[in-house]
Amino acid sequence: MFTRLIHFTVAVVFSAVLSIGTVEAYDANCTTPVDATKTLLKNLMGDNWDTTTAAACLRGDEKAAIQLKQVLDAKGIFVDYGKLPSTPDYVNASGNSVIVLDARLPEVELELVEEGLFAGQWQVSELSKNNIHVLYGETFSGYVRAFLDVLPATFFETIFGLQIWQYLLFVIILFFSWLAGRLVDRVIYNQFLAFIEKQTFSLDPTKLLPLRNPIVWLIISLLFMAGLPDLQLPVRISSGLFFIARLVMSFSAVIFCSRIIDLLSEIFLSKAELTESKLDDQLIPLINRAGKTLVWILGIVFILQNMGVQVTALVAFGSVGGVAIALASKDTVENLFGSLVVFIDQPFQIGDQSFLKMNECLSSNTVGSNAVFNFCLKNKIKLIYSATSASLGNKGDDKNLSPYAFSKAKNLELLENLKKWFGFKYEVIYFYNVYGPKQICEGDMATVIGIFENQYIKKKPLTVVLPGSQTRRFTHIYDTVETCFFAWKQNKCRHYSISDKKSYSILEVAKMFRTKISYLPKRDGERYASALTNISFSNKVYKRFGKIYLKDYINSFIKSQIKL
Repeated sequence: MFTRLIHFTVAVVFSAVLSIGTVEAYDANCTTPVDATKTLLKNLMGDNWDTTTAAACLRGDEKAAIQLKQVLDAKGIFVDYGKLPSTPDYVNASGNSVIVLDARLPEVELELVEEGLFAGQWQVSELSKNNIHVLYGETFSGYVRAFLDVLPATFFETIFGLQIWQYLLFVIILFFSWLAGRLVDRVIYNQFLAFIEKQTFSLDPTKLLPLRNPIVWLIISLLFMAGLPDLQLPVRISSGLFFIARLVMSFSAVIFCSRIIDLLSEIFLSKAELTESKLDDQLIPLINRAGKTLVWILGIVFILQNMGVQVTALVAFGSVGGVAIALASKDTVENLFGSLVVFIDQPFQIGDQSFLKMNECLSSNTVGSNAVFNFCLKNKIKLIYSATSASLGNKGDDKNLSPYAFSKAKNLELLENLKKWFGFKYEVIYFYNVYGPKQICEGDMATVIGIFENQYIKKKPLTVVLPGSQTRRFTHIYDTVETCFFAWKQNKCRHYSISDKKSYSILEVAKMFRTKISYLPKRDGERYASALTNISFSNKVYKRFGKIYLKDYINSFIKSQIKL
């Protein structure tokens, strides 16, 4: 990209150079603002270099006339003669015969002299003449002027309309702008890395890479514009170079801000994972899109402004159009803001399903399950019932941890009574955190192992609900299927438990992945143990252990990701 930009910039320079020719001389005429300006500028252009005539409307100060022309050229300011009054008796809105030479250079004014040597003429004011000397000193670096003083005469020879030293300095400014951009980029990148390492949130360092190129180009364009006036180029060239630099600066700034928003979104999302609320998980992407849209709108306005487009009228038109669109889409806007209110008020939350959807849970596990029981009883079908291990944990007290555990435990009591009353046939299986191929990795029904795998793949920290010491047993899907088939072949109304031989704390499981870990607040209904401590049923619970071990599975998963 840097090479292409150099080629384009050189093309602009040479096309402008070739367009510079001999400008027709303009006789001294200070009767109107436009004539005075033409006298000043047209006699200092191209091969038409007549400082005496040029200074006729600057109170005869030839040095100030040259300096003003150089400042205008250095800043890339084309004076639009068409915007200047062409009448001798012009009066501004304040009732004064004064006008600014160019809005981009408000320090320089033309005034109608009422008395003295220049009475009846439009001249650069005395105050403006002093301002010109100040502007010249501010525009051109003293180091460059000192540099030019020691250069041999050879460097002042002209090639294609420009002096050799101007070509040389152009290359030097471009090179050092690029070098400074790279150095600053490296410093900022290292500072970002150091900052991230000290934070509690986790962020992949590769997320910083998209920021680097915009930073480099932003610094290059800013430094290039700062050094451009010292080249003392003709206005056609300097204005073209300023246009390119401003365009690069504007696009770089917009892209940088847009990517900063993406980076902040990543950081806030990593922090959101540490909270129990799901509002922030949903709201952050919305804010991300809104922020980037706003940045690009403002950026486009800024870019158009730098291109000379009158954005005031455009903004006014957009405001009127916006009102019209708002009126036409009133219902849509109401729905949008209504959605935001829902987000903010949080009348509901994703997660904690049996608490948040208690009626649905109880209906499914009572009315729904009862319908299945009646169907099996009526048609003399043996039932394989999936129970919850919460019914057995913590000496049976875990059955009251949540609406889900409570309703499932009540179904076990009902099955025991159906056996007594009607000779109902069933087998009960307790599943302990099933994992393996095709497991759900995201959403409300995601498994613990599935969630950890998904976070590992996305290079995010594994989230552990505090305190992390709560223990669980885990069962591979293949072992689970085998036990289901085994139970189906029985006819004993037994209870079967299928799990790993060993219980693991959630924190232990997370550490098996050998990656970063973050913590979530405690939550209602959280079980702290999964041991079989309640054997109060008429039939003893038969323990069956899986053949696939959790550690082996996780190690295999990590190896597969490394290969990828």
